[in-house]
Amino acid sequence: MERLEQPLVQPQPGLRWLHLCGEPGIGKTRLLEEVDLRARERGWLVCWTGPAPNRALMPYGMVRALTTSLLGCRQEDLGRYADAGYLDDPVARAGVRELVQPRGLRGLDRAPTAAVARALAVLTRVAVAASGARGLVWLADDIHHCDAPSLHVASWLRSVVERESVVLVSASSGSTPPEAEEVPVPAFNLEEAQAFLASGADGSLPGASDENARNRIPASRGRQRLLPLYLEQIEALGAVDETLPPRLSDAVIARVERLAVDARRLLQTLAVVGDRCPRAWLDEDLYQGMPSAALAALQRAGFVRQEGDEVAFQNPFVRDVVEASIPAQVRRELHERVLSLVIDRGLPVEVRVEHAVRAGDPMRALLMLEQVGDAARRAGDAAGAVNAYRRAVELARRELLESAEPAFEGAIVSFSRKLGDALAEMGDAVGADGVLREALDLTGPLSTERVAVLAALAAVASRRERQRDALRMLGRALELAATLGEPAAELGVQAVLSDVRRREGDLVGAANALARTVELAEAARVAPWQTARWLVDLGETLLELGDGGEARRRLEDALRLLGDDPAGDALAARALSVLGAAAEIEGAHDAAVTLYREALARALRAGDVDGARNYQKAAEAFGRAS
Repeated sequence: MERLEQPLVQPQPGLRWLHLCGEPGIGKTRLLEEVDLRARERGWLVCWTGPAPNRALMPYGMVRALTTSLLGCRQEDLGRYADAGYLDDPVARAGVRELVQPRGLRGLDRAPTAAVARALAVLTRVAVAASGARGLVWLADDIHHCDAPSLHVASWLRSVVERESVVLVSASSGSTPPEAEEVPVPAFNLEEAQAFLASGADGSLPGASDENARNRIPASRGRQRLLPLYLEQIEALGAVDETLPPRLSDAVIARVERLAVDARRLLQTLAVVGDRCPRAWLDEDLYQGMPSAALAALQRAGFVRQEGDEVAFQNPFVRDVVEASIPAQVRRELHERVLSLVIDRGLPVEVRVEHAVRAGDPMRALLMLEQVGDAARRAGDAAGAVNAYRRAVELARRELLESAEPAFEGAIVSFSRKLGDALAEMGDAVGADGVLREALDLTGPLSTERVAVLAALAAVASRRERQRDALRMLGRALELAATLGEPAAELGVQAVLSDVRRREGDLVGAANALARTVELAEAARVAPWQTARWLVDLGETLLELGDGGEARRRLEDALRLLGDDPAGDALAARALSVLGAAAEIEGAHDAAVTLYREALARALRAGDVDGARNYQKAAEAFGRAS
């Protein structure tokens, strides 16, 4: 506790990230609560975040929750902070827009996490100044259940927070993030546990006022504030040595079994909803005529607490155990009811899919998992996409074994191909190769699915520096596409072929493949931004080959397709920078500077920090030269 308190006593400008690690139920959440109390007493602004109530992996979910808490606004009102009147920094405005609607840097396959971090730093400065606080204490519980983009933003914060003092204290049962200082939470040995229980010590450490303790934790649990969860359950059971449950989960289940029927039913309903449940959902939708005595009994027993308009579990581990202990059929029916509710309430698909998977409706669950995975890939969240596609593959496999329905075999192929692409984007080429080879065995000898899987395997082989294998697979894929007479199938193969040719240094072959890709894309009427991306690749390749005139024509075509749509700003900035390089080669330094500055402006508007840095350097260099 002294180590956690040290940055509160001696604040320093910048970010300090401390990470509590230990087994489930060891007391990490209790320590975060104690940090909360001590930080508030010392004049810090404190904000809590954690996983979504049902562990839905929404891109930037944790950062979005922190931002709305800082500003005291609803999520739907967050967009107004992207207006110029609130934020003068264009990168910060782009970061806020990304929080409102995650869509990534279209055409660059990257997430603008640096822009989101910039936005968070600026809004933190505003909130700390408005509150007169010493700084911000960000408490993040169970980050192993949180989305990857939020953790990347936390990593970026160290480089963008300068004047304010920000202390991030996170906790998880998994590994420690590389940017954080690890604070291990050791378990009690038997003698310490027996002494703790026998003494009746209240667990209140110096510095926490009674008033704050009452505000944060119910009075019935005040003396157990720092008690590890297992010891808390044992004390609540009143067990003696010879009847001690051997595991924490056994102790929780033993306590649940002691509850009255109404209280147990209510606890199970809450567990299916998630870590937190709006009280209105219980009163109006899920539990009409809910007996208030049941909720009061759960609060007295320390299972749940009232937080404003919500009912929350005291510990997420308890919620997991309660949900797992519900009979399978009852659990499916409860998830079906909650799914109907969240659909009616218009909650995001990431929330809906968690209930759809457990409700026993595989087709609907697969459709939702595909939506979640595709949205994550568009936002540049490869980890989120991998999670969604992998769950879809596992679900389709299970349903195929149980029903032998051929439709699930096709679903396995489709999701395996997407999973392989997402794994490759994460850098796991070996894992991607294994997934795709398994999918290849399930494809028909003459099918568009086989063409697509072969192209994906070729892309992975190229990443592994196996260019000969990649070209062999692409040759087979092109033969199949020609036999099938499917231009759309050939389109994907040519796009991969261009990458393979470029990797092996064959710029002429890459340009030919890209030209064919653009020709097929125009015939297939793919999304304009996708065609524009291939046009920019083609223009850059032609410029390297010395054909500046044709390169300029292709790049201008790409810019016409993109127009002034903010969604295409990052790709448009790249096209303008290549045009600037063409002008530079021709000796038109003034034109090059103008183009680089235009690229800089659009990159800033997009939130592409890395691109903006490069374009600014180029503009400054050639500005001096001219």
